[in-house]
Amino acid sequence: MKRRIWDKQTNKYISQFSGNFIVTMKGSILKDKFTIFENLHIMLRVRPYVEPVVQCYNCFMFGHIKAHCKRDVKCIICGDKAHGVCNDRLNCINCGGEHKSTDRRCPVFQKNKELKVIMAHNNISFIEAERLMFGKHDVPST
Repeated sequence: MKRRIWDKQTNKYISQFSGNFIVTMKGSILKDKFTIFENLHIMLRVRPYVEPVVQCYNCFMFGHIKAHCKRDVKCIICGDKAHGVCNDRLNCINCGGEHKSTDRRCPVFQKNKELKVIMAHNNISFIEAERLMFGKHDVPST
């Protein structure tokens, strides 16, 4: 597997082999290791892939990207409608805290990050991870 790394000398992204590879498994049970070349007894450790938290740079909400955003453009500083240079007080659109909406210490970002970890380790959807995290066991009727 390759990863992109920013090269400061050339000011470009370069591809570099990471030493990792992706294995896709059938079913809902995740193994923590498996054997390849059984006669050589080579064991590989398996870790679930945790998706990154996605944030829109149009409305600064989590869960989608700018290309798919249907909301109005927001100011990253104060959270109001975009208005150019802003000297207002910091106000997070997601939690109302005194930080930029892109701050990784935001409680809403942290919650989304935890949900992604739960999703990866339990092989479940975002909605199911929310139910598991917050103890909501009621299933909505369709």
